[in-house]
Amino acid sequence: MSREAFCVAADCRATSGGVERQEEVDAWCLDHAERHPGHDRFRRVVTEYRLIGEARTDRGTSAN
Repeated sequence: MSREAFCVAADCRATSGGVERQEEVDAWCLDHAERHPGHDRFRRVVTEYRLIGEARTDRGTSAN
């Protein structure tokens, strides 16, 4: 799972980058807001990956 925050202030393209721990994203948001007055809103994205393949046979289903 990957977490990332994006500053949504006008003309700001800053991002935390993808990290695993939510605490790292929160720390980045606080640091960014402190360094840039008015940059106090963020969009947070959580990306979860799924691998499909062998797991399908584990459910007892068959392909038609």
